[in-house]
Amino acid sequence: MKQKEKFEKLVVKVQKEDATVDPKQVMVNLSPEVAVSVLGKGLNFTTTLKRIPVEEIVSAVEAPLFCLPKVQAKEVRQDVSRVLRNSKPPKSNTLVQERKSLIELTRNKSIIVRKLDKGNATVILDTVDYHRKMEQLLADPVYRKLKCDPANTIIRKVKHLISVSRLDSSITKNLTP
Repeated sequence: MKQKEKFEKLVVKVQKEDATVDPKQVMVNLSPEVAVSVLGKGLNFTTTLKRIPVEEIVSAVEAPLFCLPKVQAKEVRQDVSRVLRNSKPPKSNTLVQERKSLIELTRNKSIIVRKLDKGNATVILDTVDYHRKMEQLLADPVYRKLKCDPANTIIRKVKHLISVSRLDSSITKNLTP
């Protein structure tokens, strides 16, 4: 019961935080009002599920049950089954127009929706312009194409430095990549 109360308090807190976001402060673009409304919720916003993913939940619960005694595993299965039978999909957190707008935005290959590097803003860019800008940035001589992935070389060097160091083995075992 305590976990349920904590969860409900967290949901209320998150809803209050979400309610304070002003889409006009967060958005950088002129789009249809519905798209602005959806994008104003942020790029981490997800729509509620239309149905409860029963199969996924059951399969996620089943795997760790093999480690439990049979009696306990059976109790957990019964609890999960009872909870899933009594559960209802959550109330939709978007309007029908917003959901359609989200689908349009994801299907529209001529635009790219990105979060700006600085600030809490979302920008809608033309795909061609975006790729042209990326190629222009990568053409700068500061960047060069690597012949191979340097990660293995760096890991090898770090391991060597750790092995020749005079650090205690209890420390070095946590440092090894």
